[in-house]
Amino acid sequence: MNGTAIALGALYYVRATDPNKGAGAGVIAIALIVVLPLLYGWLYADGRGIGALLTGTRLVRVKDGSRVGLAKAGWAMLIRTLLMPLAFWAAVGGSGGCQDERP
Repeated sequence: MNGTAIALGALYYVRATDPNKGAGAGVIAIALIVVLPLLYGWLYADGRGIGALLTGTRLVRVKDGSRVGLAKAGWAMLIRTLLMPLAFWAAVGGSGGCQDERP
């Protein structure tokens, strides 16, 4: 999803004739990084996302087997989309933490 948001921002940057097209592309990309996960998460409100439709499965709550719900599904996908790239970046060493200081 982040790739889609960045690609659409880049497409605007390439196609626009506006002198401030860089700012416009940034606003579009940042807005879509927040909006697209919410929209995709809302597909899970009835327990049937795109992958679930392809595999014939349904997403339900563990405690009672009920549907996930619109607000919970959108929020969960937003958090996953925003925080997972940060967690991946930190896991592969992008945080710049420990470095070997050999003379």
